[in-house]
Amino acid sequence: MGERVAEQLLKIESRDSSVHTLLANIYASAGRWVDVNTVRRKMKDLGVKKVPGCSSIEVDGIAHEFLVGDPSCPETREIYSMLDRMVKPLFNSEESEMEREETVFEE
Repeated sequence: MGERVAEQLLKIESRDSSVHTLLANIYASAGRWVDVNTVRRKMKDLGVKKVPGCSSIEVDGIAHEFLVGDPSCPETREIYSMLDRMVKPLFNSEESEMEREETVFEE
């Protein structure tokens, strides 16, 4: 059903990147990778560019906005460093838990 709706929307708004992205995501979730590539190729042929994702955060009353892949922020290096430090323990704890489960099954 989502595919049919997205295809109808494409007929109306063929230059709207969100419709193409929606259709590509529907195909990807169904594992239809050839169709995903077809949609992306059509976007390229039509000159449709995906709008980059954006996040905002307020710190000390000042709003900061971040765009995906935008290296112009002067604190980019610090931000990625902090993200690495925050994410690493999450993955390590997950791996540790998985290792504990494997040990239990081996006994």
